[in-house]
Amino acid sequence: MKKLILGILIAASGTAFAQDKAKVKAAADTYKKDGKELLAMLNSGKVDEAKAEKLANSMIDQAVTAAKEYIAKDKKSEKLLNYIISSLGEVKSASFETLEKDWHDAGKLTKDKVGLDLKAEENEKYMDPVHSILHPAMTLRAIKDKKLKEAKDELTEGMEQMDLQAKFLTK
Repeated sequence: MKKLILGILIAASGTAFAQDKAKVKAAADTYKKDGKELLAMLNSGKVDEAKAEKLANSMIDQAVTAAKEYIAKDKKSEKLLNYIISSLGEVKSASFETLEKDWHDAGKLTKDKVGLDLKAEENEKYMDPVHSILHPAMTLRAIKDKKLKEAKDELTEGMEQMDLQAKFLTK
């Protein structure tokens, strides 16, 4: 009986993990699809701000989905990623300079707030999911500020960060 219960638990946990990988893949695929559509809009020089905002917010939503899966895989990231997720209102309304200094460059992400010293090399990996969330917000802010080159740069970097995160979560 014990072996049967143990076998069921192992099978169930393996299935849940496979579903998590599928969830990460779906989130990463949608993030990339929306990013490519937004990049095409930026490259055309004809930016529809309402559509850009919808795409950027979808990318943020997908990044949050992946971040939650990151927490499930690496509990050390939990305080940091939950802090970022709970601060999305502040992030979305911040100026480009504030996004860069306080969030992207971790000025606001002190060890007492997020549980990690993000300046330590061994903790740099935890910034991939953070940047996957922040870069679409930075892209949108740059669009609103009429800085399309910066918007393209931020968008491209965000897509690279999501690729890194998805590879880590699905290996």
